[in-house]
Amino acid sequence: MAGLGASPADVTINGHVDVYNQCFAADNCIALDNFWRSLSNLTINVMGLSGCQASADFWAVSQAAPMRRVNITGANLSLQDYCSAGPQFASGGFIADSQTGFVINGSQQQFYVRNSSVGGWSNGVWNQVFTGVVGAPATSYPNPTYTTLPSTPVSRERPFLYSDANGNYSVFVPAHRKTRQASAGPAATLPVVRNQSTTSSSRNRQPM
Repeated sequence: MAGLGASPADVTINGHVDVYNQCFAADNCIALDNFWRSLSNLTINVMGLSGCQASADFWAVSQAAPMRRVNITGANLSLQDYCSAGPQFASGGFIADSQTGFVINGSQQQFYVRNSSVGGWSNGVWNQVFTGVVGAPATSYPNPTYTTLPSTPVSRERPFLYSDANGNYSVFVPAHRKTRQASAGPAATLPVVRNQSTTSSSRNRQPM
């Protein structure tokens, strides 16, 4: 799921965007098969639902499930679905350029958070890594299993598609940054060509 604003604040979901455990038996509910999920460029104002599932926005994922440019307000972010039966194992994941409240790591075996802001972090399991993260726990590996750098030595964030006020689509291409911490950097904007009469040579002549 991806917002089409120039900023995460341009698209707000009032409710939940959740990934829960998959239950293969009454006593075998896990997130180890929750691959290929992504969330980017939007704000989630957590509200609604009832009972245990109202207590957080749940992102119980494993590999290939990034969260980028996401702001989460109104509740904790839980990387474990603790509302289902056990054992609730999870094996993710990646967060970048995001702002959240308190993060419940729970059963997540490993996680990497980059250039973000968190309201605290609950625990570690095998390997939790933070670079350029405001609110990250201090380095304490191997107990707890936190590796924390105050800034990210070098990074380049993923380009993203957005729509302007006139309905025109462009691709925002962030520049690479050095010693970065929880802030946006310079970028180039590439228009998306929709006119079928536009040739590749004329497109290449347009300023970027």
